[in-house]
Amino acid sequence: MVSTGFMRWGDPDATTDIMCLFCFRTVARSQDQADLLAAEDDHICNPFDDLGFLHSDALQGLRGQKQTTMPCEDCRAN
Repeated sequence: MVSTGFMRWGDPDATTDIMCLFCFRTVARSQDQADLLAAEDDHICNPFDDLGFLHSDALQGLRGQKQTTMPCEDCRAN
């Protein structure tokens, strides 16, 4: 398990959200502080868990496309 931190913020509906600072997932939303602490303790952080989208049909059209580059005037050698 990865040692990570959490960010908390209050919502207009009086709930608090907790986000993992490593995988950027919202771990919990609750009004009860005990629930929020339990969610932090139970969180199993895997930032690479959702990379399945890289093999999705939505990206099929991008594969095999010719890569194009544009010259950058700041990047040219003098």
